[in-house]
Amino acid sequence: MGKLAQYMNQNTTRMKRVLSRYIATVLCAAVVSILYVIIESLYSYNQFLEDTVTVILIFSAGCFFVESMWKQSDNMSQGERQGIWKKRSIGYAVSLLIALMFKFASYIITEKITDTWGLKGLFFGNLLILYVGCMIGLAIYFLIRENQIDVATYIGRAGFALLRAVGVFLVLNIAAFLIMTIIDTLLFDIKIWEIEEYVQILLAGFVYFPICLMSLSDMSEDNSTFTKKFVSYILMPCVWVAMIIIYLYVVKIFVTGDIPS
Repeated sequence: MGKLAQYMNQNTTRMKRVLSRYIATVLCAAVVSILYVIIESLYSYNQFLEDTVTVILIFSAGCFFVESMWKQSDNMSQGERQGIWKKRSIGYAVSLLIALMFKFASYIITEKITDTWGLKGLFFGNLLILYVGCMIGLAIYFLIRENQIDVATYIGRAGFALLRAVGVFLVLNIAAFLIMTIIDTLLFDIKIWEIEEYVQILLAGFVYFPICLMSLSDMSEDNSTFTKKFVSYILMPCVWVAMIIIYLYVVKIFVTGDIPS
């Protein structure tokens, strides 16, 4: 139990460190996942929500670059911390302004300018991809320089960590689907596939994306064990939830007297 507690404390500290560093980027992912759930539940097109999601996604790329470039450390003085936050605040403001400009330019191109061949829209799309790619590429460059490793080593470690993050995401989705199936079969009817879609979106924003950020930013040797243990510690609570549901079903049988055939 002592080693288990020590391991959990170490990885909890590491995840907290990543979340505190990429606070704006993580919040963007969480807000986007919530908005996507709202959009999917409306069963109709909502222009305002769609535009908001687009702006936040573009803004998050700038946040990732800003937070990778200016990192706070524990050995910094109060003045240095304030200086970092001032630089970050300026970076956030510029990133938000760029995101709004991209959205406004998209509106102008699609609504106000006649483009028979679609060349202007193609140019705008490529320009947006170039901007997002540059932000992500520069952020990764600063992470490589910060970890003081060569590009090949970084690609190898980050690539394997991202693959493990995909495994975590898949395991969580399977566990959630099985629990919802048990609820639908034993307790009461639910719209499994609709709820599963919402769960996938929320897991992507609240779990998968932060783990991906840790995979890209934390190049420590023991980072590879995090997702492996994470799956183990998540699976067991899911089993407990399933067992609780089964016990509730047994209680339901005794209360209602309705024995299944």
